[in-house]
Amino acid sequence: MILRMRIPHPTHFFAAFAVFCLTLSGSMFLSSCARMGHPDGGWYDELPPKVVGASPAEGATQVTGRRIVINFDEYIKLDNPQQNVVVSPAQLEPPTIKVQGRRIIVELNDTLLPNTTYTIDFSDAISDLNEGNPMGNYTYTFSTGDGIDSLQMSGHVIDAFTLEPVQGIFVGVLKEESGERSEESKETWESVSADMPALQRVGRTDAEGRFSVKGIAPGRYRIMALADLDGDFRYSQAAEQVAFNTTVYTPTFGSAVRQDTLWRDSLHIRDIRRVGYTRYQPDDIVLRAFTATPDMRYFLKAERTEAERFTVYFTAPDSIAPVVEGMNFDSWDAFIVESSAGHDTITYWLRDSTLIKQDTLRLSLSYRASDSLGILQPKVDTLDVVSRRPFALREKDRQKEYERWQQQQRKKQQRGEAVEHVMPSQMLEPKYAYYPVMTPEQHVSINMPVPLARLDTAAIHLYAQQDSTWYRVEKRCIDKGRRQYEIRAAWTPNTMYSLEIDSAAFMDIYGRVNPAFKAGLKVPDASTYGSLFITLDGWDGKSVVAQLLNGQGNVIKEVAVRDGVAAFFYLNTGAYYLRAFVDDNGNGQWDTGNFTEGLQPELMCYYPRAINCRANWDIRERWNPTSVAANRQKPSELRKERKEERKSMTKRNQERARKLGIKEIPEKYTGFKAEQN
Repeated sequence: MILRMRIPHPTHFFAAFAVFCLTLSGSMFLSSCARMGHPDGGWYDELPPKVVGASPAEGATQVTGRRIVINFDEYIKLDNPQQNVVVSPAQLEPPTIKVQGRRIIVELNDTLLPNTTYTIDFSDAISDLNEGNPMGNYTYTFSTGDGIDSLQMSGHVIDAFTLEPVQGIFVGVLKEESGERSEESKETWESVSADMPALQRVGRTDAEGRFSVKGIAPGRYRIMALADLDGDFRYSQAAEQVAFNTTVYTPTFGSAVRQDTLWRDSLHIRDIRRVGYTRYQPDDIVLRAFTATPDMRYFLKAERTEAERFTVYFTAPDSIAPVVEGMNFDSWDAFIVESSAGHDTITYWLRDSTLIKQDTLRLSLSYRASDSLGILQPKVDTLDVVSRRPFALREKDRQKEYERWQQQQRKKQQRGEAVEHVMPSQMLEPKYAYYPVMTPEQHVSINMPVPLARLDTAAIHLYAQQDSTWYRVEKRCIDKGRRQYEIRAAWTPNTMYSLEIDSAAFMDIYGRVNPAFKAGLKVPDASTYGSLFITLDGWDGKSVVAQLLNGQGNVIKEVAVRDGVAAFFYLNTGAYYLRAFVDDNGNGQWDTGNFTEGLQPELMCYYPRAINCRANWDIRERWNPTSVAANRQKPSELRKERKEERKSMTKRNQERARKLGIKEIPEKYTGFKAEQN
């Protein structure tokens, strides 16, 4: 059989080719026309990822498996899951969390509890892979029982002393089984803390100190915050930061209405709507976090950074000072002892130059240390205290210094200048702290680098100028302890003073004396200063200390409140801030709390705004320290925390619309969401 093939006429080829070219050029034209308004290819993806399914399903009950898979509509990423994802009930064995493309897989390693609601709080850690658009706060929930517990408790955790937000601390609840305990009982908290179970349901604070504990069943609960160092969700060591109160809460919920602002872009509002929502309470809990003063006393270390002294350190104070006995030297009258108030830091100055030359001091240290029950028991340690710089090296340093002095004298001789034949002995160099322009409340401070053997007050002179004549002024030299001294006088406003200290007015225990010193001081007229009087409401009958702060938050004045008034005199013109605390034990300083004893830290409050003082003005203010919630008291100018940048949509469409002259972005492409008012 012969196959026949029909060959098209050549003109048909040209016709087909012409049609192809017209079609191609038409499509290119249409494409270019379509892209003239969108030269960059269209609107950007500013939509957050969405959950499209989960296994088990979100809100599922009677769950028995410990593997959870959550599926999304696009590729996603999960930022720092170990820090940002919180599983509740608290997991003693951390869960395994990983991302695979468009899904998150969570493996719970703890055994599931029966009849329990589980929540996996992702906070705002989920975002899409390409543009980084955050999903927003997201919590996945399931239950091993027949229903879902949905109550919540929320609030803030702040530092008890600074009132700064505490970020990343766990906040958990403990169910109160008995309904007979008082709502505000310190004694009942002591009984709870004595044998406290692990925290049951937990949340974690964000950068603003905000927390929310979710999935709570109906009942009565205590709440506490804990920087859990050992992963047992119990307060088990003094180094753990903790916060608590004695209130027993009953969580509730109800209907409420809020205002939501819908934004067209970052500057223009699309609409303001009233939106109904479910409000869970309590939602205004404020916990003051503190770290307890260590109460277990142990010997920490002994160090000899300088040859003439060594220091011993303990972890906690004791009313009884330790006793040092020399083993390779005679310790009788060998030291001048400087001790902290609680004998937890003690410095021993060596009197004898022979001991200073000795590189190693072997000694026995008798002190009291805590046993396993926290009871102080006598203990003796043998220590070898070694000088950080050996005597041989110190001698080399002295020789080099002597050779430099000799070289200087030779150069002077060559220049025909007077030379010294004996190298001058080392001088005592006190550190003087004073203000050239000072107020009548201030004093001149002197810090001695070495304990003194002699202080000659007759060699300290203070003169005041009146009508071009200088006359002697009465002064006092006060020993403040630990080598600190103050020169005090009845300073008169609008007066010039001259403080003059003769050489050899001070001599240290090694025979070194000071060089002469002179300083001019001026006390301006009283009219150049202002005064501030703060009347405190609500703290009647309490011992209160008020502190005036500068713009950096440093204390510049401190006064005890008298008859409900904090009075500050001689203030320079400028802005000041104020804080005050209730001095429960009357020691004049702020003290931390004690968790096991149910003792709260002393209450610290901040005046919520700056106070501007002017020359020759008396400023008078009234202040109720507890009228504003503690987490909102501290002025923003004093806040030290660096808030994390809020995750937000990329908002590149806004810039694109501006370039194209488009006034409104299609709503399905905009990343602007409702903002609660």
